[in-house]
Amino acid sequence: MRVSSSSRTCSSCHRHLPRAAPRCPWCATPAALPSYRPARSPSRSSAESSSGRDEHKEATTDRSPLLAREIEAPRRLLQYGALPWRVGRCGNVRTLLITSRRRGRWIVPKGWLERGTSPTQSAAREAYEEAGVIGKIHATPLGRYSYLKQRDDGSSDLCDVSLFGLRVRGTLINWPEKGQRQRRWCTLAEASELVDEPQLKQLLKSVEKDSTALR
Repeated sequence: MRVSSSSRTCSSCHRHLPRAAPRCPWCATPAALPSYRPARSPSRSSAESSSGRDEHKEATTDRSPLLAREIEAPRRLLQYGALPWRVGRCGNVRTLLITSRRRGRWIVPKGWLERGTSPTQSAAREAYEEAGVIGKIHATPLGRYSYLKQRDDGSSDLCDVSLFGLRVRGTLINWPEKGQRQRRWCTLAEASELVDEPQLKQLLKSVEKDSTALR
């Protein structure tokens, strides 16, 4: 608390009073008490506002960069693939698998739809480029399956593959990706055991149970 710096005057004769005089020396009127003004303190709203800013600053400072980073969901993309097949000497259906370029897993030929081509044309092109086979592509897909495609940067894409049957008419000795992949003829039962993708396994098993879908 502090005393007002303004000078005092007598309430009766209005003369200036000495600083510490209890009474007016001219008319003996008791001097008025000094006026006091309380020191200004911050209001409640200001204190709450300041406290809120401090808490927000602390929360922002303590926030982990990992929590602030957005987690991107996998993109969903479309691919078209071929299941090359032929009838073996014993009359059973045999299919052709190829290995992936990065990890050497057994897969079917598949790829992206290029501008100006239909899904069946894209599937037949992938069979030629990746597996080195040519033949007659079926107009309707045998089925569809999904898998996660891993990127080099660690991200992944969810791919939906429409799989078309391709009756093989010729197997090439040289083809575009010969030096990057291996290929293997096997029964549908063997193929379902060799591939890793769970949904592709199920699709191959369903084709094995009803191979008329290939003919």
